Amino acid sequence: MRTILLTALCAVAIGTQAKVANDTIDKYIIDKQPIEHFDGSQLEGKRISKYMIAYKQGKGVVEKHHVIYTDAKIVRLTGNDDKSVSVVTEPLLIVDGKETSPEDFAKINSETIDHIDVLKAGGEAAEKMYGEKGKNGVIIVTTKAGKKDK
Repeated sequence: MRTILLTALCAVAIGTQAKVANDTIDKYIIDKQPIEHFDGSQLEGKRISKYMIAYKQGKGVVEKHHVIYTDAKIVRLTGNDDKSVSVVTEPLLIVDGKETSPEDFAKINSETIDHIDVLKAGGEAAEKMYGEKGKNGVIIVTTKAGKKDK
């Protein structure tokens, strides 16, 4: 936008006509990955931690880059004033060896649980076993049925 405005001002100052882009193309980059056909589903189940817009001018076209970063942090307002904010980091949830959503995890009947293992956030074990997904810690639930399957 600044480039277009500056180009127009310079053109007026020297008495020439400025060429302004006719089209704007939206491009999306989510967590450093370019998205070919953005329809919103790429953000489903994710939390946006940072959103920026960057413009790049080409020949007759302005590219509008939507740069989006996601993470596992949830901000919860815990009171009526601005000082009552807490940041909660969600761990990776594993049930019987499979990654599960927080919604499905909450539906587990406690009577069916054989045991629970917890790998702390920032610990070597969590990241060694689960890579980047384990950086916020891991809660591993083994159900009685899951134990029999092993």
